[in-house]
Amino acid sequence: MASGRILDLLQLQNLTKRDPSAYKDEFLQQFNHYKTQLNIFQLKPTKDYKHFAQLVSYLSHVCKCYPKELSEFPKQISDLLEHSCNNLEPDLRRILAKSLILMRNRDLLPQITLLSLFFKLFRVHDKPLRSLLYSYIVSDIKNTNLKSKNVKLNKSLQNFMFTMMNDDSEIASKMSLKVMVELFRKKVWHDTKTVNVISNGVFSKNSKIIITTLNFFLHIDNPDRVDSDDENEASKKDKAKEKYRKSSLSLKVGKKTKSRQTRLNKTKSDFKKAKEEELKKLNPNFPAIELIHDPQGYCEKLFNLLQKTTETFETRILMMNFISRLIFTHKLMIYNFYPFLQKYLQPHQKEITYILAVLAQSCHELVDPDVLKPIISTIAKYFVNDGCNPEVIAIGLNTIRAIASRCPLSMDKVLLADLIQYKDKKEKGVKMASTSLLHFFRENYPSLLPKKERGKKKTDIQPLEFGAQKIHTAIDGVELLYDEELNRELDQHENADDDDDEFMDIEDDEEMNDIQDDDGWESASDEEDEEEKQNNWKEVKDGEEIEVSDDEEDDDEEEDEEDDGEWEEVSDDEDDENEEEWEEVSDDEQEEEEEEEEDKETTEQQKVVQKKTIPEPDDLGLKILSDQDIERIKKLKALRDSKSLKRPLEAISQDDDDENVNGYIDPMDLRGEHKKRKASLEERIALVKEGRKDRDYGSKTSRKKRGKMTSTTNEQKEKTTKPFMLMKKSNKVRSKQTMSIRDRQIKKSKHIAKQAKGRH
Repeated sequence: MASGRILDLLQLQNLTKRDPSAYKDEFLQQFNHYKTQLNIFQLKPTKDYKHFAQLVSYLSHVCKCYPKELSEFPKQISDLLEHSCNNLEPDLRRILAKSLILMRNRDLLPQITLLSLFFKLFRVHDKPLRSLLYSYIVSDIKNTNLKSKNVKLNKSLQNFMFTMMNDDSEIASKMSLKVMVELFRKKVWHDTKTVNVISNGVFSKNSKIIITTLNFFLHIDNPDRVDSDDENEASKKDKAKEKYRKSSLSLKVGKKTKSRQTRLNKTKSDFKKAKEEELKKLNPNFPAIELIHDPQGYCEKLFNLLQKTTETFETRILMMNFISRLIFTHKLMIYNFYPFLQKYLQPHQKEITYILAVLAQSCHELVDPDVLKPIISTIAKYFVNDGCNPEVIAIGLNTIRAIASRCPLSMDKVLLADLIQYKDKKEKGVKMASTSLLHFFRENYPSLLPKKERGKKKTDIQPLEFGAQKIHTAIDGVELLYDEELNRELDQHENADDDDDEFMDIEDDEEMNDIQDDDGWESASDEEDEEEKQNNWKEVKDGEEIEVSDDEEDDDEEEDEEDDGEWEEVSDDEDDENEEEWEEVSDDEQEEEEEEEEDKETTEQQKVVQKKTIPEPDDLGLKILSDQDIERIKKLKALRDSKSLKRPLEAISQDDDDENVNGYIDPMDLRGEHKKRKASLEERIALVKEGRKDRDYGSKTSRKKRGKMTSTTNEQKEKTTKPFMLMKKSNKVRSKQTMSIRDRQIKKSKHIAKQAKGRH
């Protein structure tokens, strides 16, 4: 009976959508039936909800056909969900929520009313329902702000959501926080108001909300987290680019037809559209940590919470990381934070590399050096001594280098002289860490090093005094835009990289078509040869004499004499004349060599003058630099550094990319490179046992005990193996008989190499 009723309702739904006026009586009958079922459910919700769910689904689909009769239907469903949600069955709750979403998509329900109801439904202990509501809320708010920002709607929704953050239900407040984080990441609510409300989650009593907030601020700029929509847009652009490349290549290599030409034009326009769409969506992405109001007061409040909190150690080190990011980003003064971290500076401390990275991350040029000097001495005492492991020494040296690079005044000359002595150690990680510390001070502050370690750099830079700042009067590196030689080298380097990825343009085809003649293709070199021949030959009319000069006659006679190949007698006077001529030729050659040397000197002088005429940054005047100019300045700097340091350009650009602008220090960078430690006996036994899991290992009796007897009877072998005559005529055996000598040699060499590889 139930299946027949479902079939009738589905048929009625289809017919009602086609002709609403013809099936109005049937609709009214089902609507009255729905009213009675609704009254029953409001009084006493029962488990027999299937027929009521079918009626709600039917009415939500035909709601647009009868707006007058069903004007109160959305409100009835929303009231039922709001007041009796906890008493309803989970499947019925999801069906009612989907029916409300369907009516909202048809503009039969206000958006604010529906979203406020869905936020309240976060309190229900129904995980599938919460995931459904979460995905719909995020997508609905994103689609609403897709073309233009709906300020009025956003303001009302934000105010309601902010009240939900302080709700008694921890689940509702956590889901509201999750919605705001996702909308900020999708750049829908990318404003300071949203960030500051999210930042209040750190002071919540719920540990999950604290961890969610800390992860938001610490990983919001993580490049590994890519939005699915951004991935689709990027793949769309890559597909358009690949189609354009293939169509241009087919037109270049294959026959040039109109269909290929139109296909190329279409793919080119699609590629341009994809690039324009990507440029439109490029909005400035400020880190969330920069948008916090009153960072000094907020950081002090958070540090007081860190000192008193009873959260787990993992949560506490996340708080330390967040405080250090705040200190570096906003250049804050939280001097009690450094002695607080000092008590954790022990080699046996859990997550010590992470804590050292947090410590180095919190340093900046405005921190008092007297505060950091005890920290550096503590690190040198417990981490950089001969009794520690090489890994510990390398971590200590790298941490000291990271602190000194941000606050050079905190480094003591005597301690620095001791630390750079580790460059003579045999361990690779220790040697590299000490050498990097030496190179940093040698390039930036050589006066802090001993005289024998300062290197050949003549210019000495004194560290700025505490509180002093270097004021830039111009953009660093703008003068490189006027260096013609450096720009020429950069263009050559870029052209060499782009040769493989160039597309064939349509204008090139037109030029190629112009070159082509009716008879076929002709090369440009043949045309040049013909022009030279035409210039050498002279047109002569009939009956006209040709005048030839004496020089030409002498040349012809000399050529004829040379062609005869006969010996001639020459007098002594002629020999003397020839000697004089050789002397004159040698004098002419000397003069030519002198002229060439003078030309070289003049060209070198011109280069020197050209280098000297490059204007200084202060003399360049006013000029508005575009994004392309700033990007080109970065490339020119990298090219200049690669020439001075004699390193490849790719290595210099890779080093620039590795530097994090936001001051983030990766704990893995402090570890450095180390030789792989030899495994202990227990670890080797564990690896051996792990390798024996999926294979039958041991003697025959041990396999019997385990119940894995691998031997088989002759009857089983007869069933599995094939007859001898059938195997003899197989392709594998016959191919060996007809194999050539060369193939036999190759197979033999492969067999020998395989045996040698297995032996060692």
